Amino acid sequence: MMYYLQINSMITIAILMVLYTQTNSEMPTTCSVIQGLPGLNGRDGRDGSHGHKGEPGPRGETGNPGIRGIAGPPGKVGPKGDQGNTGSPGLQGSKGEKGQKGDPAVQYSIKGVKILGDKVYIPTDLEGDYSTSQAACQGLGGTLPTPMNSAENDIILQYVKEFKNNVFLGINDIKEEGVFVYLNGKQITYSNWPSTEPNGKRNENCVEARVNHSAWNDINCANKNRVLCEF
Repeated sequence: MMYYLQINSMITIAILMVLYTQTNSEMPTTCSVIQGLPGLNGRDGRDGSHGHKGEPGPRGETGNPGIRGIAGPPGKVGPKGDQGNTGSPGLQGSKGEKGQKGDPAVQYSIKGVKILGDKVYIPTDLEGDYSTSQAACQGLGGTLPTPMNSAENDIILQYVKEFKNNVFLGINDIKEEGVFVYLNGKQITYSNWPSTEPNGKRNENCVEARVNHSAWNDINCANKNRVLCEF
């Protein structure tokens, strides 16, 4: 152990003598650099000051137009505008001449359809009792014929002769015996009874135009006749 300590002491003395000799020598001094262990990392430096804003670059080329988007939902209805001013009334035209009064007895016949004044008569191929006949005419928008004067009664009698069959009229005394009324409940203002009619009393409450007598007859409402409608 002592031996190794002596050797180390001698080496240390030798190194010091060499360093002393080199220091006092006239030759340029050179130092041997012994590289040490790397030091610890230093702290991050502070952020530098912001640089000046650069000049804008050249404008790029215009791209192709994109695909048209889907139409959006309709917007809300805008407020209603103010009403415009009322225009001035136009000039009244001159009154035309009064036409001649037409003949109420004039009639027309088109394929079985007869027109007299403001009434239109249309025959059917149906047969039925009183209520069925009235329902058939109502289904067509009409009613059973209701003669108000001799001209209208004559039209109905013409159909009776053509049909060779009786037809019901829109007249009855169902509600009150002997008081014949139209379908609207109003009492009749015209009649074409023969001297022997009406005679059925409570057994015959409906009215028909007859072929044989060319006049009216009170009959049981359950009988069946040809259907003629009035419009």
